[in-house]
Amino acid sequence: MFEYCSSLTSISIPNSVTSIGDSAFIGCSGLTSIIIPNAVATIGHSAFKECTNITSATIGNAVVEINGFAFQGCSNLVTLNFNAEKCVHMGSYINPVFLYCNSLETINIGKSVTQIPYYAFYSCKQIKNLYIEDSPEVIYFGVNNTEPEFSNVGLFRHCQLENIYIGRNIFDYSTQPSFHTTLKSVTVGKFVTEFSQNIFEECRISNGEVNISDLSAWCKIKFGGLYANPLYALGTLKLNGSVVKNLIIPDDITEIHEFAFKGCNSLLSLTINNNITSINNYAFYDCDSLTSISISNSVKKIGGYAFDETTWLKNQLNGEIYINNVLYKYKGAIPTNDTIEIKDGTEYISPFAFSGRSGMRALTIPSSVTEIGYNAFYNCGERMLLITCYSELPPTCASGAFGGYSLSQCYPALLKVPEGSKTAYANATEWRRFTNIKEIAGVEDVEADNDAVEVIRYDIYGRKLTEPTTGINIIKMSDGTTRKVIVR
Repeated sequence: MFEYCSSLTSISIPNSVTSIGDSAFIGCSGLTSIIIPNAVATIGHSAFKECTNITSATIGNAVVEINGFAFQGCSNLVTLNFNAEKCVHMGSYINPVFLYCNSLETINIGKSVTQIPYYAFYSCKQIKNLYIEDSPEVIYFGVNNTEPEFSNVGLFRHCQLENIYIGRNIFDYSTQPSFHTTLKSVTVGKFVTEFSQNIFEECRISNGEVNISDLSAWCKIKFGGLYANPLYALGTLKLNGSVVKNLIIPDDITEIHEFAFKGCNSLLSLTINNNITSINNYAFYDCDSLTSISISNSVKKIGGYAFDETTWLKNQLNGEIYINNVLYKYKGAIPTNDTIEIKDGTEYISPFAFSGRSGMRALTIPSSVTEIGYNAFYNCGERMLLITCYSELPPTCASGAFGGYSLSQCYPALLKVPEGSKTAYANATEWRRFTNIKEIAGVEDVEADNDAVEVIRYDIYGRKLTEPTTGINIIKMSDGTTRKVIVR
């Protein structure tokens, strides 16, 4: 139609046009901008190829198909305004739409856009800025792929993105992350309520920034994976332009979601308000500068690894670490054949609290414990002979609380429970997996309990002994009795 019409400096496509044909404006080097009106549904193969002086292009909201090489060689194209609401096809792996558009730096995704196909920007390595406008609607990356053998390519994975504004929730169909290691800044808009996938997995640089304007809104975002939070990729959180160092959780927040501040290396101190009842897994994981935490007594549950890899945890002594009535974790290795007696008053044992600590020979759980988290004693059974639980009602156990690999599970150990509670434990989740459950013997049964084993041994000064020692030894047995023996 207008092939290689270099004298053509502008075009106005009427609203009656619904399709732009193949090579329609190829080589029109005099054009400086392109606006595709909202009536156009299809842009043909090589339609604007080698329009070398175009600096901006706007794609209308009705476009559903942009064919290969449509803008190939538009070497001065800097800004693309993409408003196609439901585009299902944009070139392919071998026929990229924007091939050799080496100046394309900025893409603005309009608020009406709900989906972008695979390979839409596959060859756009120079893109630095991505702006996804605010909208309550989810935007889907990588829809209706026609080449499943390449379906693992993230939408912007081959772009050199540095700055992203995310104004809505993103769902990414790709099996690979859509963003890459060049990322420096992510700004999160008001409509974002979740990051459901690991879209920032390959962006781990730790010297970038995440910008927010509402701390409460950030605390309410749910993160669906280890690498879903841009903070873990970039490291620094900024609230209205200021680096967040001393974090005070707002009063309207009742729980801290998984991964909420994971990797936030700008944090120095943390204050948890009186309304929060739970802190979930990995909430402050790898906040390596976090030194001081103040947690309200209202917090009843703390997830696994919530404070791991922080300076605060590194400063704690080895052994059990308690936060309020929560046994958060055991720090360090448990000495071989040691006995762990959980502090009376403890109500919750966090997920992974003792995971992998294989030194335990015996474990005592007080009657105050009401819940034991996921994998709390995972792989702790190698030397475990006895577990005594003094709660008449079996504490609620999450999956794998006493599990592990076949030889490291706790279930073969003798489980001692209060008199009259054996049936309840034998029918309770996780507890039912123990193969040897016995009730704690009364005084009249002491002599009859032939299964009693030594749990722990002390000298007359109350010092724990790891083996029989010359003199008087005081031995605590698994049936609750205490014996004095003389070792010569």
